[in-house]
Amino acid sequence: MRCFISVFKILNQLASLISALLLSSTAVAQDHSGRVQAPPEEEQIHSVHDNSQPHAGQITENTADMPMESMQTEMTKEAGGETARDPHAYSGGYTRAEGPYSLPESQQLHLADEAILKGVWVDRLETRQGDAEDFQELAGHVWLGNSYQRVMLRTELEWRDQTIEESKTELLYTRALSPFWNLEVGGRIDHGDKEHREWVALGVSGLAPYWFELNATAYVSPEGHSAATVEAEYDLYLSQRLILQPRMELDFYGDSDLEAGHGKGLSKSLMGFRLRYDFDRQFSPYVGYERVHRHGETTGVFEPFGQHRENQLIAGFRFWF
Repeated sequence: MRCFISVFKILNQLASLISALLLSSTAVAQDHSGRVQAPPEEEQIHSVHDNSQPHAGQITENTADMPMESMQTEMTKEAGGETARDPHAYSGGYTRAEGPYSLPESQQLHLADEAILKGVWVDRLETRQGDAEDFQELAGHVWLGNSYQRVMLRTELEWRDQTIEESKTELLYTRALSPFWNLEVGGRIDHGDKEHREWVALGVSGLAPYWFELNATAYVSPEGHSAATVEAEYDLYLSQRLILQPRMELDFYGDSDLEAGHGKGLSKSLMGFRLRYDFDRQFSPYVGYERVHRHGETTGVFEPFGQHRENQLIAGFRFWF
């Protein structure tokens, strides 16, 4: 044990000696008064900058008491007329469309609200097998515009035996009211066996809370007739490709026109669902079921044909491009 203690003392003394030698080699010589002596003149390092003049933008004793506006003006003068607050101060006069590195107009990138886009959307192209008779239906629209405003042509066609029996065609101008809602203004023309009428249209469409898609439009004809249509649907994802879509449509009229096939108030309601499969997001076949119900005075028009209450089986597909 004594041997280990002796070795430890020797090592401790050796470590102290080494530390003293290192400190003495790097210490600055001091005089007897405790003041630090300046190193020799040949070892002094002189700054390459002249510290007698303040740098551009440096706050000095003269500018410390200046108001903020005067200080910014003074800093701008010292920087040669340029200030860091100006995003174009150091661009050398170049912009995105000008200068040696600018791209031709055809190759420049555009955001969605800068470009004019177009599209075709066929929401329903289907055949219906009803209690009374079978028929086919097409509902879709084409549009041209950008993220904020568009021109849209929307149509619904119904035909039997390759003959169009009823059609509704709308030409609308749509403008974004908010991120989820659009205002729609335009006109509608109805054509069919029982009705030929023109309407002025005003409505809204968009995405309601809880992801319900809504479309509500009011119509007024030059003859003084009025009408309104409300459509609502919801996509319930059973998987990433299998979607169940409940759908509802209500038709209202301000007056009775039995020759045109509708009565005053709620004239027709349609409720059902479609089960579709997305092969990709642009093409989706589906099957479904809908219940059509005529209300009020409209019942008397369709009851002789057995169409006042009708169950319809549906098969079709939708696509867009």
